[in-house]
Amino acid sequence: MVLSQAQALGWWLLWGMILAGRGMAAQGKVDEGIAQMENALGMYRGVGSGMVVPYFLTQLAEAYALAGNYTAALEKLADARGIVAAGGEAIASAEIDRLEGEIRLQAGEPAHAAQPFFDRALATAREQGAVLFERRILAAAVSSGR
Repeated sequence: MVLSQAQALGWWLLWGMILAGRGMAAQGKVDEGIAQMENALGMYRGVGSGMVVPYFLTQLAEAYALAGNYTAALEKLADARGIVAAGGEAIASAEIDRLEGEIRLQAGEPAHAAQPFFDRALATAREQGAVLFERRILAAAVSSGR
């Protein structure tokens, strides 16, 4: 972020702010991290950039889930899914579904309600050859006993 500021690379600065905000949330500064992510993502989208937005929305959804705000988390995933459906980047599709399943479980929904999201995530990851996402989905399934 410092280099981006020094070199007037505003686009990269916003990326850094989003990812740093996610790091803050992971380290327990959840509200501060969410605020930074929302601010940076708002500016990023405000200049008309749509690149990587679905992925950034998954990061924001995870931060909201850390805060226990499952409604906001699911809204961010719905936004990401809408962008993908409208012809946006599909790289985060498997992650969107995996996270939705995870968040629904965290929110207390029964496993059978979350399972279709995991199934779709796994199918999408395999279809895209996204081994990282596939392994992440399988690891989540093993750790939760699904």
